[in-house]
Parts: sequence; structure tokens; C-alpha cells
Amino acid sequence: MNELDLPYTLGRSKGPAGLKLARLQLVPKTMLTWRDQAKGWMEIKEGGRLVEVDVATTSSSFLEDSTPDANGLAYSYGFNFSLKRVRVETLQFIARHIRQGWVVIFQTVAGDCRLVGSLEFPLLMRAAAQMGGGVNSTTFSLTGLSPIQAPFVDAMGETALHSFSTYDSMTNLSSSNTAVYVEFETRRGDTFYRRLAFSKAGADESLEGSSFKMQIKKYFTDEVLLELTHQNYLLIEGNLIQIEIPASKMKDLPLGEYRFDLEQTKGTLVKTRMEGTFIVTPDITHD
Repeated sequence: MNELDLPYTLGRSKGPAGLKLARLQLVPKTMLTWRDQAKGWMEIKEGGRLVEVDVATTSSSFLEDSTPDANGLAYSYGFNFSLKRVRVETLQFIARHIRQGWVVIFQTVAGDCRLVGSLEFPLLMRAAAQMGGGVNSTTFSLTGLSPIQAPFVDAMGETALHSFSTYDSMTNLSSSNTAVYVEFETRRGDTFYRRLAFSKAGADESLEGSSFKMQIKKYFTDEVLLELTHQNYLLIEGNLIQIEIPASKMKDLPLGEYRFDLEQTKGTLVKTRMEGTFIVTPDITHD
């Protein structure tokens, strides 16, 4: 994990410049088949292959817009990336399939992975080469529409086509001296699930010997609505903490905005690692 000074919550950070890409993998639509269409799972046909593209991080980005269009396709996607000193075989592969639809697996510089495009809603590619004047680069753009948000995946590679993350929200926390600020939003009565990934100096941080406590409180008072510990809704595994509040508890939380923090204790050291706002929105289906 990369060390971050600010929290990075999947699906929420969409700055005007877009998300920066660290890795990019491409596969043409024609090399894919459905593994389970109802779940959106795909797999590569025999003889097909997934191609790793060496993107220039400083000039690559991913943008997502969730404004519905006239056809009800609620999500639009756009990639822009440049290739310098690109491998000849990669350019030949792209050139052979450029007019076909594409599916993309990518990783951001924060280490999070997503799958964009499908057999039903592939991405379309355009390319422009610039040569001469000391410049020799190829710029590509991929655009597409989808009725659903592109899923998050646990890792790059072929398995990303059919093994989406069970839950789509992870927050990365660095070992900086100040607690990071995070906003959590969930529906009343829904199971609340988040994963927290801890890092130190750019590497996974060991949580061995640590205990954690999280409290959700009303603003301007010390009334505790819910307390979470390693014995109660918090599970530590490696550098990850899994938070899972069951629906039976969530349905008892009143609607509104609350404050919370996550406190780490290791020996005599006590440190607040995360704080922020916990928002409970109305449920539509309820008992």
C-alpha cells in the first residue's frame, strides 16, 4: 500500500483531474465470453489474452461521471493515457483490435483496482500518435457507458474478470501523526461493512499486538450510540481491519449524522487513527 496523508475511499474521490493510473490491463471484447452473465462475470476464451500496458503515471487518468443520460445509462467512463517507448508487440496488438470494444482492469496509484467495461457495454478506443520535434508518444482514450457502477476487484489479472470484491469500500490509512478524516454513509437497517488498510512508509503495517476501539457518538454530546471492539464487530487480519455492523444493530440507529473515531492501543501507546462523520440515511424497505 502507498502511504497516504489523507484517506482514500473507493468510489468517492473523483477530483476534476481524475484518478491517476499505476497499472492498466486490456482485453478486446472478442476474446471474452460470459462465465455467469447474471453476475456480470466474464472469462477469456481459449487463445485470448490480457495485455499489460505500460502507462505513464504522470499523464494517465480515469474519470467517472454518474449523471444519467437520456437512455438511462447512469455511468460514463473515460481513460486517457500515453505510452512512451512502447513495446512494438503491444502497439501491434492494439492496432489489430482497436475498432473492437474493450474491457479494462486498472490500478490507481493508491493501490485500488477496478474493472471497467463488459461484453454488453464495452469501451471504445481512439489513438493519436505524435512524432517529431523530439516527441515520440502515442496517446489513447477509452470511453464508455454503463447502467451500473464498475465493480472493484481484489487484484489485477484474469481472475478480476470473475472475482469482484465482496464489498466495494476500503479506506487506506497511513501512520501519519494526525488522524485521517473519513465520511461513512450507510442506510439504516443495512449491514455496514468496511475494510481499513494500514500502511507505514509505503509498506503494509503490522497490527500485531494492537487492539482497536471505535465509538459512534451524537454530535455535541458524549452519548455513545455504538461501541466497536475486536470482540464486537472489529476483525484484525494482517494489516487490515474489517468492520461489520449487523443489520440488527443498524436498524436501531436513528437517522442523522454522528461523529466517530477509531483508537489504536499498542502497549502503553494510544493513538487515534481515524475520525469523521457517520451518516445514517433512510431505509426504503424495512420491517
